[in-house]
Amino acid sequence: MSPIKKNNKWTKFTERECDLFTVICILFGYTKIFKEHIGINFRNFFVVYKNGIVNSYRDSSEYKNILRRVKRKKLEFSKILRKLERQNKLLKEFLKYRRLERLPDKKLLEIFKKFVKTYQRYFPLFTLPKYYGMVFNESELSNRVKYKLRQLRGTAYYEDIQDRFIPAFFKEIGKRKNINHKLLFLHCRKR
Repeated sequence: MSPIKKNNKWTKFTERECDLFTVICILFGYTKIFKEHIGINFRNFFVVYKNGIVNSYRDSSEYKNILRRVKRKKLEFSKILRKLERQNKLLKEFLKYRRLERLPDKKLLEIFKKFVKTYQRYFPLFTLPKYYGMVFNESELSNRVKYKLRQLRGTAYYEDIQDRFIPAFFKEIGKRKNINHKLLFLHCRKR
């Protein structure tokens, strides 16, 4: 990421409840992985975290450039939706881990590494449909794409991940390493 300059004009993009671990994964996704989908990453991006609420901002001119690129890649939208569907299914798999205390350290680390990679790759894909919606009229999309888009909007597992998997994982690590899990994971909701 480049340093924030005084002359940057910022566009507020989101405001949502979010933990800091997720924020870091989102930032990594936008600044390192986003280009796999549209050819460039965000370079100017910042978040403000206060009382469990995250506000994210994009540099206005860079944001407009991203939207122009999204519009040029219209034909790849169904491909993006298929990738998002795959990432969503991969995230859902982590919700199956309910008894982390039974796993040996090596297996727990292996699961977490796989999780971080999946989580970082998820967010750029999750946001792209929003960008497509900003640059295209829904009438420009095929019925199949519109159906898939509606279906995916209703099946996002990241909130369940934030509520169940991430806290459980950090609590387990805290127990094993005798560390207060709140120092490992700053969460936004009372658990």
